[in-house]
Amino acid sequence: MHRLAETGTPRSDEPTVTTFGFFLTPGFAPLGVFAALEVLRTTNRFLDEPHYGWKVYSLDGAPVPSTNGVAVNADGPPAEGAKIDHLFVCAGYHPESYGDKKTLAWIRSLHRHGTKVGAISTGTHILAAAGVIGERRCTIHSDNAASLREAFPEVDLVDGVFEIDRGLYTCAGGTAAIDLFIHLVSADHGEQFAAAIAHQFQQDRVRNSADHQSKQKRVGLRLSSPGSLRTFSFVSGLSTQSSSSGNCYRQRKTP
Repeated sequence: MHRLAETGTPRSDEPTVTTFGFFLTPGFAPLGVFAALEVLRTTNRFLDEPHYGWKVYSLDGAPVPSTNGVAVNADGPPAEGAKIDHLFVCAGYHPESYGDKKTLAWIRSLHRHGTKVGAISTGTHILAAAGVIGERRCTIHSDNAASLREAFPEVDLVDGVFEIDRGLYTCAGGTAAIDLFIHLVSADHGEQFAAAIAHQFQQDRVRNSADHQSKQKRVGLRLSSPGSLRTFSFVSGLSTQSSSSGNCYRQRKTP
């Protein structure tokens, strides 16, 4: 049996201060989910105590396949009375396919009883379908921004890599989950501690909600040798969609 100091993963019988639930839909995007879990696990290891715990839920409680085909075991299906402090809905392609009545009712029930809700990648679409976003700001992966805006025009959708607004936590997925969860750790344990966690992930900068998805990007790749740097320009899926269907995000006002 492992010791917490070695891995940071609590034993199933260990009480934790804060418990996260991760609801995974079939074909969920795995990078953001595991990035979030690794931030929590590493924080426990640095604290040398089981501060954060987590539970994984799937539609039927069975292992759930990710987009790359690797399946993740679930602790169970959505269950009434689940004792979790945060619920993150994690989806991939076609999130609208997984908003069944039972799942949406479960999300609403948890939210009504004080669980803070959030989403990784396209899980924001399911939160919107559950009606738990309200007037709070949220974000979603840029490839799904237009479809979310079309289905839920009332949602206050912004283009940050992540967004925190009054107990609602959403991010675009991928490495943005590292940024979001480091901010969560910072709120609990302070900026200096959070910076140490970021350093563990080789992060020389932690982004904030003012960092946009929607602008044209330039990516520098140093692949062939240490002295060579090639820069590539590309336009995100959001920008491509926006050119034909208008801007689907509400733009932030710059102070």
